[in-house]
Amino acid sequence: MTALEQNRKWIDDNRPKLLETYRNKYIVVVDGEVMGSFDHYDSAANFGIDNYGLEGGFLIEFLTEEEPVNFVMAADLV
Repeated sequence: MTALEQNRKWIDDNRPKLLETYRNKYIVVVDGEVMGSFDHYDSAANFGIDNYGLEGGFLIEFLTEEEPVNFVMAADLV
């Protein structure tokens, strides 16, 4: 299981508890731990890239009761 898959599973397993603190926030998750929460996606993305790099295995999730549609993209750096 990849780091992204593990973080996705952790969010799914802990969604009710996470909603108590992070409802309607973008959270950055690394190794099953919330590293930051933000009101806007760009802030979460900048935090993740600045702290973990483009290939850092962090996951950004907009935390709502219903799971949002997420797009996973990978960049091949040449």
